[in-house]
Amino acid sequence: MNSPINQPVVKKVQRWAWILTTVLALAMVVSVIDRFALSLLIEPIKKAYGITDSQIGLLQGLAFGLFYAVLGLPCGWLADKWSRKGTIVVGLLIWSAATAACGLTTTFVGLLASRMLVGAGEAALAPAAYAIIHDQFPRTMINRALSLFQVGAVIGAGTAFYIVGAMYDYLKGIGPVVTPWFGTLEPWQQTFVAVALPGLVLTPILWWVLSRAEDKSPVAMERGNAKAVAPQVGTGRYMWSDRTFIAALFIGMSGLLTMNYALLSWLPSIFAREFAWTPGQIGRPYGLIVLVASSLGMLIGGWAADRIQSSQPEVGVLRVPLTAAVIGLPFAAALLFTNTPMLLLGLAAVLHALCTCSIGVAPALIQLRTPALIRSRVSAVYVLAVNICGLAIGPLLVGEMTRLVPQGTEALRTSVAVVGAAALLISVAVLASYTLVARGRTAAAMS
Repeated sequence: MNSPINQPVVKKVQRWAWILTTVLALAMVVSVIDRFALSLLIEPIKKAYGITDSQIGLLQGLAFGLFYAVLGLPCGWLADKWSRKGTIVVGLLIWSAATAACGLTTTFVGLLASRMLVGAGEAALAPAAYAIIHDQFPRTMINRALSLFQVGAVIGAGTAFYIVGAMYDYLKGIGPVVTPWFGTLEPWQQTFVAVALPGLVLTPILWWVLSRAEDKSPVAMERGNAKAVAPQVGTGRYMWSDRTFIAALFIGMSGLLTMNYALLSWLPSIFAREFAWTPGQIGRPYGLIVLVASSLGMLIGGWAADRIQSSQPEVGVLRVPLTAAVIGLPFAAALLFTNTPMLLLGLAAVLHALCTCSIGVAPALIQLRTPALIRSRVSAVYVLAVNICGLAIGPLLVGEMTRLVPQGTEALRTSVAVVGAAALLISVAVLASYTLVARGRTAAAMS
């Protein structure tokens, strides 16, 4: 019997679907540049405001991450009930303006509030984008499509470190600039304003592409009748019915992302403190590492998940993050004993590849298992769970840990290693336990 989405439809959908996914990936690039620009500006910000690592952890983690995670829920509801296009575009405008505000404020409290708004705006992108991309592709291509979208996060992180570092070094050479409305702007403040501009340029392009997408998705049209007659399903009721799988996926991915975000948030400061590198010196090699290693990891992870899914139940795809966490543990522990720049960069490359290989796989699993009418909302709960742990709490824990470990220039690196290794260990325990239980259930059902 032929699939409802047949081969002619697949051929018809591919060109426009990939264009749409690429533009959404560009939006992800912009969002991640705005998100991680702070990581390269930590030292001048600390000097300007006289703040501690714990307060920097608050800026990088809780201020941004909590708003990003929690507001994903209402943004997912808006995307399902109002407009996915409108939700994304309004979010883009908010986070771009808030990034500029990070450079225009003159107090730590103002910077904290601006970071909260950056998180609030960026919360609109992922839940709506997951659902839009799902409606553009047949089932057999969703892992690869969502991995391409998530590659935007990798490109954004790599670009942030490369461009922001070079931009700051250049602006530092020029020095402070006096403006008529905002007074004197230091180089780090000018950098924030500059990185906010691409989002404003992208806004009309994104609006146009998303408007055309509403009429150009043959996959969505073939699914349309099914969605129209689908029964109303409560988000909480559905997630409770699939709670064991959802808990394993959410906790497993949270551990991997905690390790990843700990490196992204703090590695530039490690190089500044241990090796006296400037933002430009670390930004260029580290940006390239994040870009190449993480992109390869995500694309290979998406390919591996599609291969597994073609021959095994969806649960088997959890072997991808499980394998990554197992391999990553010794590399995270090795951070404790690394005292040369090149070795530290090498370990970071391996860890980024491993920790990002499932970033596209996990949302794809959610899209495939979730009823159509609540996909954005379940995706938003996923974003909430993994980002509270990985993005909100992870960097904050590293900052707090520096007060507990032996003091010295290596204290920050030790904190990253301890927090990251502990997070990966939790991922291994949860994913391995679920995989064994699921395998036992499958064997019992077949006997």
